[in-house]
Amino acid sequence: MLHKILRAGVVALALVLATAADAQTDRFSGYGDTVQSPCRRWTTITPSDSVDLVEVPKAIYVGGAGDVAMIGVDAPSTATGVTWKAVPAASLLPARPRRVLATGTTATAIVGCF
Repeated sequence: MLHKILRAGVVALALVLATAADAQTDRFSGYGDTVQSPCRRWTTITPSDSVDLVEVPKAIYVGGAGDVAMIGVDAPSTATGVTWKAVPAASLLPARPRRVLATGTTATAIVGCF
């Protein structure tokens, strides 16, 4: 009898663990993704003086210290950009650039956060 009870307990525990693993979902999927929300995906940014980013990020991560020259998402088409000087390594910049410029950018390992 004890064997049957223990076996039933093990089966119940296995079901609970399986259900918990199956239920592992994004608890925040029903919330709106805003510019203040954490990044949900990311991609490497290659600076360019002539090509806009395919998608405007909500922020950029700078892995290697240096300067970052950017043109903002709302800047006029004639804008030449602004350089953020001496950005420390491992910085998350709350900037929404439409282009990260090659000229003037010395920082490395730049990642767009979306």
